Amino acid sequence: TELAQRASVTSWEPGQVIVRDGDRSDGQTYIVHTGLVEVWNAAGLALVIGRGTSVGERGALQGEMRTGTMIARGPVQLLGFSPEVFGPVAEKLGLASAFDRADWLWRHPTFAHLAWGQLLDLALDFRPIQLPPGDRLFTINDVSDDFFMLVSGSIALESGSGELIGELTAPGEFFGGRGAILGTPRNTTAYATAPSSVWALPAPAL
Repeated sequence: TELAQRASVTSWEPGQVIVRDGDRSDGQTYIVHTGLVEVWNAAGLALVIGRGTSVGERGALQGEMRTGTMIARGPVQLLGFSPEVFGPVAEKLGLASAFDRADWLWRHPTFAHLAWGQLLDLALDFRPIQLPPGDRLFTINDVSDDFFMLVSGSIALESGSGELIGELTAPGEFFGGRGAILGTPRNTTAYATAPSSVWALPAPAL
C-alpha cells in the first residue's frame, strides 16, 4: 500500500511513443496499470504487454540506455517509481543477482522473445544450486517439487538399476519438468559429474 501511494501515474494517447530505443533512462521504473503497450526492436514488433507488466528496471538501476521502443496501443496508464522508491525494493529482492540471471536467459534462444521485465520475473523465481562432482541433485522416487535448467557443468541421469541413461552438458538444457508438472516421483537419479551450476524453478512458477 505504501509503495502504491508513492507511485506516479502517467497517461498516454494511442500511438504515443512512451520510451524510445537508445534514450537514456530517466531513472523511472514503470508498471502497466491500464491498456496495452507495444514493444518494438530492430526486427519489428517484439511483443505486446499489459496490466501488471514491469519495464525499465534495468535502466533505472544501472543507468543504461533504453533497449526497445514502447508505443501505446490505445489509451495507456503507467505507474512510475523513482529510484528513491524502487531502489530499496530492488535491494530487498536481490535484483542485482537476478539481473545477471535475466541477462543469461535473454541470450538463450528459448527465452529471447520475452521482454526483459518478464525475464527478470522468471529470474527471480529461479534458485541457483552449485554442485561439486558426485553430489546428487535428486534421487529416484524423490518427490518432484522443482524443474531444473543446466547453466554450466554436467549432470548424469541414472536409472533405478544404476544404468547411465544420459548426461546433460549443454547450457540451457531442461530436465525434471515432467515430474514437477504432474507431481509424480522422480524416475531417475541426477548427480553432477563435474563442478556444475543448476537453476531450480519451483513447480508453481513453472
